[in-house]
Amino acid sequence: MVSIDQYQEPGRFVNPQIVHTKTFDGKELVVVSGIVLVHLKGTSQADWLRDTLRLGIDIARICPPNQGLLTEQSAPLVTLNAVYNQNVSNNAGYAVDSCQLLNQPQAWRTIWVDSAVAVRDTDGWLYRVGYNITLIGTFKDLQQIP
Repeated sequence: MVSIDQYQEPGRFVNPQIVHTKTFDGKELVVVSGIVLVHLKGTSQADWLRDTLRLGIDIARICPPNQGLLTEQSAPLVTLNAVYNQNVSNNAGYAVDSCQLLNQPQAWRTIWVDSAVAVRDTDGWLYRVGYNITLIGTFKDLQQIP
């Protein structure tokens, strides 16, 4: 698994954007988007290197103090943004096969999205992915850790 947390590695998140408003029924509507520097290298010309890319996207700036977003609905999308093949391209391939928001039963100030990614070719690189994630939820107190 490749895990990239915006809070820990903000320089890998290029042009992060966030939109926040209320829905007609008073829920929080949040849309986050941006590009993440990944640098995942393929290992074979015959087989796909398949891995999970976990993105931790910081939404703390829209949350009230000591509260996080309890997500009720989500629509995550992670896409290819930049790929590279260093030499001759023999059977090269790149993919984002799926993505999903991780189940978060309590309020958080970071949202986590897992994506199934793949690279094929020994000198093939997945350099960047883009993300666009729509969330609907409510602000709740953060769970206290004893």
